[in-house]
Amino acid sequence: MRDFDVFPDTSGGFDFLLDGVFLGDMVADACGERPPYISLLRRSLSGAGLGEQFARLLGLQPGPYYPTRIWLYFCSECFDEGCGGISANITFSDSLVVWSKFSFDSEAEDGEREQELLDEEDQLSAIPDLVFDRQQYEKVLNNLKVELSKPLLPLARFIDSRGLRPRLRKR
Repeated sequence: MRDFDVFPDTSGGFDFLLDGVFLGDMVADACGERPPYISLLRRSLSGAGLGEQFARLLGLQPGPYYPTRIWLYFCSECFDEGCGGISANITFSDSLVVWSKFSFDSEAEDGEREQELLDEEDQLSAIPDLVFDRQQYEKVLNNLKVELSKPLLPLARFIDSRGLRPRLRKR
């Protein structure tokens, strides 16, 4: 089981921090370069769009094209799933959350079914299934949701208020 958290990233939003490693870095390692995608966990996104993303990450709303497939990173220009991004299957049990089958994705084509979605060349098979404690996962996302709904706080104050000091890996 991995430690789950979020932390400010270089794009001005928040990235998923898993055992002290940004998921974005895991994706870059799997691809050999950093794809041009960003997380929607950011203050600059409209309230409705941000609310939808939190609802999907928390399992309260299905993905836009496939029920358990949720986009984690989006086009940095339009924030739209149809423009491309990186998604994963997100499943929930009473005590666990599992992210699996990471892949580059775009909008579903007519008649496309979920099992047909993952073209071999689009899969990020170097990223293993990621398993999290559900209570920790939900607490982190709900805390960030509350923080992003508040008036803008200086970033340093947010970090200090959460006691965040990530164990970032050295490159």
